[in-house]
Amino acid sequence: MAAASFERADAPLLRREIEQLCGSIASVRDAMSEWESHLRAALDSDTKTELDLAEHLLTSGSPDLRRHVAKAMAAFQHASMRVRAVTIRALVEQGNLTLTEIAKRVRISRPMAARLYKAGAPEVDAEVDAEVEVSDSAF
Repeated sequence: MAAASFERADAPLLRREIEQLCGSIASVRDAMSEWESHLRAALDSDTKTELDLAEHLLTSGSPDLRRHVAKAMAAFQHASMRVRAVTIRALVEQGNLTLTEIAKRVRISRPMAARLYKAGAPEVDAEVDAEVEVSDSAF
């Protein structure tokens, strides 16, 4: 009986986590594309020396774009971990698999499977702040 209750409550959670991951993938793709365009424009600029190119990068927003990409990548990493965690939790709760069985199937250590299982609880994500500090250095 408890498994059916968990299934109804958790199936939407996994779907939401997958949607979040898809969104973060799109954000990374967009941020990377923007940064690539910026870098290609720098290569096509009238800079004559390496120093000119370096100065152009520093003064044309490249550090901000790098931080934007880093934040998008951090959000992707978090969303990816959440999908893994909620998936493992569903396999334990709904699939009646042990953490050892899951660890073998997924090719991770059993302690890692246990950590992911704990992280897959619905209330855990509410406590986790997805914001990751990104270095303010230029590169």
